[in-house]
Formats: sequence, structure tokens, C-alpha cells
Amino acid sequence: MRSVLYFRLSGIAAARSMQSSLQALPVAPVHIDGPWFIQRDDQPMEGLPRAASRQTTYRQEWAIAGTVIGAISAVAATLHLGTSAGTFASVLACVASGALGGLCGAWLAGQLGARIPRGKVARERAQLAQGEMLLVASCAADAKDSVKRMIHELGGVSVEEHSDVMPGFRWA
Repeated sequence: MRSVLYFRLSGIAAARSMQSSLQALPVAPVHIDGPWFIQRDDQPMEGLPRAASRQTTYRQEWAIAGTVIGAISAVAATLHLGTSAGTFASVLACVASGALGGLCGAWLAGQLGARIPRGKVARERAQLAQGEMLLVASCAADAKDSVKRMIHELGGVSVEEHSDVMPGFRWA
């Protein structure tokens, strides 16, 4: 399981030092992704990577719900509207329509969930002063405490954290 951590930073110098410190950790290549940075006006910062929508919205949670709803809806429609051509053919049709419905539901719900920003992160982003930014880092559950401690020592203030429900899954 992975955790996504959000921190408030005071400036670009702090951001650069935290970026180099996170990448210098011995567990970094395996356990830590990022960091990514967000400014209030959403303008890119030179040399610092920006956060993607999957890190600041409810895209993954909605995609999971969409998978379940899409699969159930497709199977129900197949059973209600379809004509039975035997047990094997009916089961095969239900499995195929459930898989296709799940994929379509995940895509559609993911698109809708990407439009909904995480509440705490959106409030913190709106309160950022000129020159301040948010740092987003994804790390393995066993590295979470050491990452939080290191960023706090470098001057970052913890804002929010959540568990990434689909670890390692990337949208095409």
C-alpha cells in the first residue's frame, strides 16, 4: 500500500533542498515517487515537476466505484435484454459484458472523479501566499514516517495524507 503525503513549503529554495534530499534517501528508488509541486496559480516552476490530477483529485476512488457499477449494470442489461442460447453462451456473454462494462465504467467515473479536487488540498492551495507551494510525495507505507520526519526537519508543514487505493496503476 502506498501513501500520498502533502506538505506546505515556504519557498523555491526549500523545495529544491527537499527534492534533492528525498532523491538522496537510500530507499528512494524503490519506495518514494516524486516529489511534485503545486503553486496557488498553477503556473509551472522552473526545474520542479508539477503534480498530476491523480494526486490531487478523487480520480482513483471514483474509477473503482465506476468499475463495480459498470460491470453490474452491463451484466444486468445482458440478462434482461439478451436471449439465452444455452448456459455456456449466457455465462460467456455475462462475463464479456461485465468486463466491458467495468472498463467503460472505470474510464467514465475516472474522468468525472478527476474533476473533483481533494477538499483539504484545495483549501490549503487556496490559502497559499505568494512564493509558498505544496509538495506532494508518494511513498510506500513502511517509508512514510521517515519521509514525514525528514520533510518536517527541512521546514515542511504536513497538510494531508491519504492511502493510494490502486498502487502503481497509471492511466493511459
